[in-house]
Amino acid sequence: MKKRIGLIIPSLRAGSSQHVWPSFVKTAESRNVSLYIFPGGRLNARTDSENLRNSLYSLVNEENLDGCIFWSSAIKYTESVEEFIRFHARFEPLPYVTLSYKIPGHPCVEFDAYQGMKNLVTHFIQVHGARKIAFLRGPDFHLSALARFKGYQDALKEARLPIPPDGTLVTEPFNWTRGDAAAAQLFECRSLVPGRDFDTLIGSSDLMIFDGISYFSKHGYYVLRDYHAGGFNNSVESQLSEIPLTTVHIPYAEWSEESFRILMKLFEKRKHDPDEDVLLDVELIIRESCGCAMGMEKAIKNKVFRGKGDPEAVLVKMVMESLKLDNTAVSQVIPLIHALFHEKKGQFLRLFEKGLIPFFNSGRDSEILFALIRDIFHSGFVPAVSGIESALYWSIFRFRERLATRNQYEIEKVNTALNSLKCELLGTRDRNFLVECLARYLPKMGITSAAL
Repeated sequence: MKKRIGLIIPSLRAGSSQHVWPSFVKTAESRNVSLYIFPGGRLNARTDSENLRNSLYSLVNEENLDGCIFWSSAIKYTESVEEFIRFHARFEPLPYVTLSYKIPGHPCVEFDAYQGMKNLVTHFIQVHGARKIAFLRGPDFHLSALARFKGYQDALKEARLPIPPDGTLVTEPFNWTRGDAAAAQLFECRSLVPGRDFDTLIGSSDLMIFDGISYFSKHGYYVLRDYHAGGFNNSVESQLSEIPLTTVHIPYAEWSEESFRILMKLFEKRKHDPDEDVLLDVELIIRESCGCAMGMEKAIKNKVFRGKGDPEAVLVKMVMESLKLDNTAVSQVIPLIHALFHEKKGQFLRLFEKGLIPFFNSGRDSEILFALIRDIFHSGFVPAVSGIESALYWSIFRFRERLATRNQYEIEKVNTALNSLKCELLGTRDRNFLVECLARYLPKMGITSAAL
């Protein structure tokens, strides 16, 4: 008979949860065990009415399961250590493993959040010359968030940079879903401007930095132009931004593999140390938001068109006319065409993909691009580069897919806010609470003003 394993997590769809539970599903399949997921919310957290889901945890018992894995660091909210230990004691004598929060007498598997954040911040300092690094703090009740903040501080210390006290470049602790509020604290409460008061913005998670970047974009400040940015988790939000985020990858597959490995040892009653803990390494993922891999070299400066005898000039003119671009776009088009003739294939493709951002943001039809590509590669001016034309079509397809994913993500955010508002309204008993609920959720649905 298959072993029945329970995975206790707060959510299926928020932040890194979207990566955590699928990795455990895959491991369960490979080990031929049955996995039951209990997305019961953080304990007693009234945000989004998570506490209404806490009753799911009553189903975690010997009658239903043979063992379980608790994502303890994620389900803990404001409980004291003693209260949290008592919560876990309810599930004795079920064998269980915890994730990123040690419960005495039980194995714990965690990733090195401290070193991951330290490596991330050090990269910005050593490679990109960052000197004024703002930090969006995660919740102070979350151990991994505290470790990430410590990693940020120690990276600055080792680089002999001043560690900003809370109240300057470091925000107050915010929940993972309040990255926009953390950014607003820097901008509105402290009058800190990207590019002037800080050159880099780091978020405790990808979700936080994604919302922070979106906030600053609405106020006219953009990544790369005004500041660099980095996140943590390598969650879906890291690739939804217009500029893909440099981040820290959590080894989700290894996390689940190690958890199941230790749990299987508990089942087999082999001789083991109940305090056998595992600390997993994390990986720095370099993308464009830190300034790396921008694909923009100053290939040609102040180039003058030399007529139809110059293939590069002909193609630049063809692109400008086909896309109906004004003269200000020449500085972007010239390096792209120059890369086609003189740079490696990868360099040209990176420039092309970057150019897709303003094109699709303007709402233009991709068929215009398809026609332009066909014209260029039948012009006779293009050097023979194997597979380049098909690679361009593939880039457009991938970009459109990412755009569709982002649109779906935004729809899900609105639906989530709407559902949360409905739950909150069920508990509304007075005018003040009603106003608070509307003020909290209507902006998340794009409604910036309302009247009662």
